[in-house]
Amino acid sequence: MRHSYVSFCSMTAEMPYPFRDFEEKWRKIFENGGREPFKNRRKKFCITMPPPNVTGRLHLGHIMSSTEQDIVIRFKSMCGYDAMWIPGLDHAGIATQMMVEKELQKNGTSRKHLGREKFLEKVWEWKEKYGGFIIEQMKRMGFLADWSSLKFTMDSDINKAVTKSFIELYKRGYLYRDLRLVNWDPALQTALSDLEIVSKEEPGTFWYIRYFINNTHQHIDVATTRPETIFADTAIAVHPDDIRYSDFVGKMAEVPLIGRKIPIVSDQAISMNKGTGAVKITPAHDYTDFDIAKRHSLPFIDIFDDEAKINRSAPEWLFGLDQQTARAKTLEALKDSGHLVQEENISIPIPRSERSGAVIEPRLTHQWFIDTKAMANKAMASVKNKEVTILQPEQERKFFEWMENIRPWCVSRQLWWGHRIPAWFAEDKENGKEFGSANIGKEDSRYAEKNFFIAETEEEAKNQAKEFFGKDVVLRQDEDVLDTWFSSGLWPFSVLGWPENSLEMKDYYPNDVLFTGHDILFFWVSRMMMFGCELTGKAPFSKVYLHPLIRDEYGKKMSKTKGNVIDPIELADEYGADALRLSMMMIATPSLYVRFGQRNVEQAKSFITKIWNVGKFCSAYKISLNEFALATQRSTEHPKWPINSWILIETKKAADLMREMLENYKFHDASHYICQFTRNIFCDWYIEFAKHAISCEDEQTAIETKRTLAACFSDILKMLHPIIPFVTEELHSSLCNVDKKHQEPSPLFKQEWPSSYKDTDNESDSINVYRLMEIVKSIRNLRHTFSIQFSTPLCVCIANLKEESCVKFFKNHYEMIKKLVKLSSFTCSEKRESSGKDFVGARIPTKFCIIYVNLDGIVDFNEERNRLNNSIQKTRTEIASIEKKLEDREFLDNAPEDVVENMRSRLIDKTDVAQKLQEALSAISL
Repeated sequence: MRHSYVSFCSMTAEMPYPFRDFEEKWRKIFENGGREPFKNRRKKFCITMPPPNVTGRLHLGHIMSSTEQDIVIRFKSMCGYDAMWIPGLDHAGIATQMMVEKELQKNGTSRKHLGREKFLEKVWEWKEKYGGFIIEQMKRMGFLADWSSLKFTMDSDINKAVTKSFIELYKRGYLYRDLRLVNWDPALQTALSDLEIVSKEEPGTFWYIRYFINNTHQHIDVATTRPETIFADTAIAVHPDDIRYSDFVGKMAEVPLIGRKIPIVSDQAISMNKGTGAVKITPAHDYTDFDIAKRHSLPFIDIFDDEAKINRSAPEWLFGLDQQTARAKTLEALKDSGHLVQEENISIPIPRSERSGAVIEPRLTHQWFIDTKAMANKAMASVKNKEVTILQPEQERKFFEWMENIRPWCVSRQLWWGHRIPAWFAEDKENGKEFGSANIGKEDSRYAEKNFFIAETEEEAKNQAKEFFGKDVVLRQDEDVLDTWFSSGLWPFSVLGWPENSLEMKDYYPNDVLFTGHDILFFWVSRMMMFGCELTGKAPFSKVYLHPLIRDEYGKKMSKTKGNVIDPIELADEYGADALRLSMMMIATPSLYVRFGQRNVEQAKSFITKIWNVGKFCSAYKISLNEFALATQRSTEHPKWPINSWILIETKKAADLMREMLENYKFHDASHYICQFTRNIFCDWYIEFAKHAISCEDEQTAIETKRTLAACFSDILKMLHPIIPFVTEELHSSLCNVDKKHQEPSPLFKQEWPSSYKDTDNESDSINVYRLMEIVKSIRNLRHTFSIQFSTPLCVCIANLKEESCVKFFKNHYEMIKKLVKLSSFTCSEKRESSGKDFVGARIPTKFCIIYVNLDGIVDFNEERNRLNNSIQKTRTEIASIEKKLEDREFLDNAPEDVVENMRSRLIDKTDVAQKLQEALSAISL
């Protein structure tokens, strides 16, 4: 039966992509579908989801990373793996405690008023009420995680792993308690990790303070940004090679205002070119000074309390003042005494707490530390011997640079919410003091053991204490909790049941790949590698994929203050989850930063609308993917219509290329490739060809074309499925049952990846199809260049064809070519120029033929030549102007990055326009 001719292009405008009609249905299927049917597969694959904060909301970074993971899980499942993706949540110690404390303040109470036990009950209540919000958002995006295996870093089994690892690291000599400098947040009153600190340049001042040499009139001027800390000075340091101060080294200087005598020492850490080249040393309030004091056996004087207010180690007239007030009073006193000799305005980096915004104070406190040097060596060895591959090679160098200079890691936090440190201090009731009150250093393990006991339970700690002291003693558990990164560092194996030798550990450890942002390569990835290598004997994963950080469309960092933060869920609600996922993958290059804006999602939705309308086209012609695709797959005969043979070959090649790219985690390349193939080859060309075949008189060709279209579209949906799962599932499900007679097909993520390309017999068909496409494209471009309406038929001659098979191919497709480009006549020949000698118009040379188009009476050649020459001249002038701008070094150095990038894009576009104009002029000038 002959079908009527349906315009695919017109359908695109009429059939918008109705994602709201089916996304919720498939979300539930993805959420509950899981991996149950695949558990018995021999091939195993595992990803552990980087656990987002329990306080968090989904941001674009989550979308990018989780979409990449989801793509891999779906792809591996389709390739025959038991692909397990373990989701989780991080308890986010500081962030969660702050959220709950704010709630308490609204109700007129506080954490300290409630006490630890009651406060923790409130935190768990808050977690149950609000903590799963981000998980629901992730389900909204269709992520195919094994949600039944959802883990939380405060779960009892994870807590067991944390306690076990703490004890094990202590036994192995890595973990110790010491009095050291830490990043102290005076607002939250806890130590912080480097990752929780944001430093930026702020206006500051160098104050030059005069220190007199003891019992002389000689002096040294010292520049400082913190004059209030002079009361914590324990030395002045100069560089050993600084001849200005060589006579002073070994002498004593007097601290202004208080007259304390401090030594003048020489140390390589001092810069001769900064300030005066002489530095006041305050070991209790500066990291560099701390190291210098250790080398020179200097005393430590701490002048601040927990709130960074002046304590009683400073003069009485400063006691209880905050730093700024104390600074003002100190400067006033220095001026009055003549010790303040100069002021200089400068810009200095100020470290602030990411959570509280408070200025971070280096503070000397008792904390728990891990000596990570030996563990770092094992982690580096796992990269050097290729046990772990960092997929972005440029990040590997940064990884080694950081690991080689690693410092002891402070793992204790002065919080209540988190994994409480499994250490108990013994109290001496007879003498009314705590054994653990003194400084406990790593080097004196016997004294350390006498003061605290590391154990899984209090009962076990009491037994240790009794054995040590020979009597029962009162124990008090350490009030501190562990840094959140400690439990996160155990994530790849703690979620699998470690320290137990579980079946999951056997099957899924090490994990296959880790996905995360490059900004936490050091803070998280390296710690997982150190813990994994040390505690399990194996690196925790085989590969590390680092996604870029996302900036706005102008290259600016997103922030609430700038008002350029994009809510991904709002985008998903407006454009569909698939459009958001695809837009993320289209920019997922292996770079440090990428740009993203609403325009990206609009473009993605436009593509999805196009394939949605292919589905409507199939539905209009009753093309069942289930029936026709299976018939094509089972057939042992090659298609008789060459264009069907061509598209089958191209689709299989596409499946092979997609497999290769996804196996190598090239998400950006894979997304662009499959979109270009689907849009440019399948939709723009094959569908147009197929419409002609389906509506032709030859019933066999029509049936064969339906089957081929079904088979190829089915494979394309499978290739697109990992990236845009909702629409592909909906199209596949509906088109497998267009007549409502078949059973619902199994979801695409449970089906097999398209089979590989093997046939080479019909390559000549493919070559001729591409030649046909070039001819059609050339004639269409000609119409566009000379503004020739499609309703105006053209007379075309194809000459100089070098192969008889090509002539035969074009003649066999005469009617289709006439419809595609609206021709009144069409001839083709192996002959050369003589075939088009009577044509007055355009001559278009190609690699395989010459196309003659008769434009006599259609185009005014003189007018067109003048128009084209003017356009070429104007375009070349614009190109010259842009090139001159891009050669201006001052412009390149000072112009915003997005302006320069836009200008480079304009240069490419204008160059392309100039080339096409020149080609058009050449076509009518011969």
